[in-house]
Amino acid sequence: MMTTLTLRIDSPKDRMLRIPLPSDVPEGPLDIVVMISSSHPALPPSGLAGRWKAFFPPDFDIDRALNEIRHDWEAEWTEIGT
Repeated sequence: MMTTLTLRIDSPKDRMLRIPLPSDVPEGPLDIVVMISSSHPALPPSGLAGRWKAFFPPDFDIDRALNEIRHDWEAEWTEIGT
């Protein structure tokens, strides 16, 4: 069984996270995955390219790079299919 919980919390001073689990979660060992993200994103939601723009050189052409990757994948799939 896998359950996804999305909770919005105010981080307390003691930084202790207490999560009441739903009644259908079984007792015993569990794997818990925690992802921490700010409620206030640092980057504007202007699309994937806009979010990653600061991490690439100013002359980087993301569309060209993605087309090259697509071309490589298509060539690979063509070879597999023959």
